[in-house]
Amino acid sequence: MEIIPAINCADQKSFQERIEQAKEFVSPNGWLHIDVSDKETTEVESFFDSSFVRSCLDYFQLEIHLMVVKERLFNMEWFFGSRVRLLVDWKNVSEEFINNAEKNNTQIGVVVNFNEDISAIALPKGISYVEVLAVSPGPSGGIFQEQALEMIKFLKERNPNVILSVDGGVNEEVARSIKQAGASVLISGSYIWGSSDPAHAYERLKRI
Repeated sequence: MEIIPAINCADQKSFQERIEQAKEFVSPNGWLHIDVSDKETTEVESFFDSSFVRSCLDYFQLEIHLMVVKERLFNMEWFFGSRVRLLVDWKNVSEEFINNAEKNNTQIGVVVNFNEDISAIALPKGISYVEVLAVSPGPSGGIFQEQALEMIKFLKERNPNVILSVDGGVNEEVARSIKQAGASVLISGSYIWGSSDPAHAYERLKRI
């Protein structure tokens, strides 16, 4: 399994500490996941500084999950270039957003929540990366919802060529079920950072 550590911090100090920790076990040019949320969308606000995040691109490739009001999606600070993948709720991917990404050579993926009506999901044309959010949007530490497994199976059956990732409540036991359901990428925050040895936790997930 491909494992992408997730960073979801309320303050700059914690954010920077985790960036430095991640360099100890994520290889250069490896992926790091950053959650960006505002109070209007998730009732909590995460730390995000575009200039600092840009400096991280010297080492990491970044996927940035934008859990913000729709109007903020058109802020050009998100479009960093080819080493960034923006993850946005599938219902909010507009033609303007796609055009901005193409002009700035920035990748796009879409997010599907675990509890959505399966029959209503229509992935935007050309999307090749889909994240299933297996918890309610908000701070790290949510509990994986089993309903997400059915969503993973449905999306893989309908879209066999897309890369499926899963974020939320991922631990070793959950990871095995996710892999069996058809996903190939795991995004892990609290399991890695809550461990006494984050590097070891990361490697345990990779071996699944």
